[in-house]
Amino acid sequence: MTQNIDLKSLQNELLAMMKDIDAICREQGVEYSLTGGSLLGAIRESGFIPWDDDMDIMVDRRNYARLCAAIRGCDKYEMGRGPWLQHIKPVSFDSDIDPYIDVFIMDNLPDDRLRAALKILLLRLLQGMLKEQVEYKGFSGFYKTCIFITHAIGKLFTRRFKLRLYDSVSQIGDSSPSSYISITNDGFNLLTKKHRAELMKEYEDHRFEDTELRVTKLADSYLTVRYGSDYMTPPEESERIPAQHRYRPKVKDERLEIG
Repeated sequence: MTQNIDLKSLQNELLAMMKDIDAICREQGVEYSLTGGSLLGAIRESGFIPWDDDMDIMVDRRNYARLCAAIRGCDKYEMGRGPWLQHIKPVSFDSDIDPYIDVFIMDNLPDDRLRAALKILLLRLLQGMLKEQVEYKGFSGFYKTCIFITHAIGKLFTRRFKLRLYDSVSQIGDSSPSSYISITNDGFNLLTKKHRAELMKEYEDHRFEDTELRVTKLADSYLTVRYGSDYMTPPEESERIPAQHRYRPKVKDERLEIG
C-alpha cells in the first residue's frame, strides 16, 4: 500500500477507537477535550489534519482518575505508558497498524514562580532519567550534557520508582487553587506551555469527521498558546508530514499500573 492509503487506514482505526472512548467517557461521566493536533484538526478541518497520524485527548487530574477507572472496567482497551506519556490502546489488534490515543494530563502550575520553575525543572530531569534511548538531535550543547547526565543517573533507579516520582512531581500545586495549569506529561520543550485554569472547566461537542467529540470551550486560548495566533493557517507543504511516524510493526508496551 502507499503511505497515503496507510495513513487513511490509520486515521479510520483511530476514529473508530475514539468513538468508543468517547462513548465510555460520556457513560462514566469523564470530561475530556481533544488536544494538540486533534483539537487543531477539529477547529480548522472539522476532522483530522490530512497528514496527522495520531489522536490526542487531555483531562485534568480528577478526570484522569475517572478515565483510568473506566478503562479498567473495559475489556476492549487498556492504559499503557511509555516512557512517561499515558495512552489508551486496544487489548488486542490483528493488524500491522498500531493505533492508540495519547492522554495528556493537566495539573496546576503553582502561582509562585520559583516553585513553578522548580516543578518544570524536576519533570525535565525525570524525563531524562526515564529515557531508554537518548536522542540529542535538536538540543543545544548545554541540554545535551544535561540529557547525558540525567540518563546516566536514571540507570541507578528502577522504572517503577522513577514513574512514581514523576507522578508525585506532576501533582505539585494540585492541592491549592492556581491561576494557571499545564500538561505535565508532555514533551521536554512543551512543559513550559501554561494555560488559564479555566481551560478545563467547560466543554462542548464539536464536529470531528462523521461524529461529534468533546472540546474545551476555550479552544482558541489553548491553540493560541500551543501553536500561535495564526493557528488557522496551514503550514508550508514541506512541513505537512506525520509527526509520530507511526508506520511500524507493533511493539511490546508497558501496561499502566492504576491505583
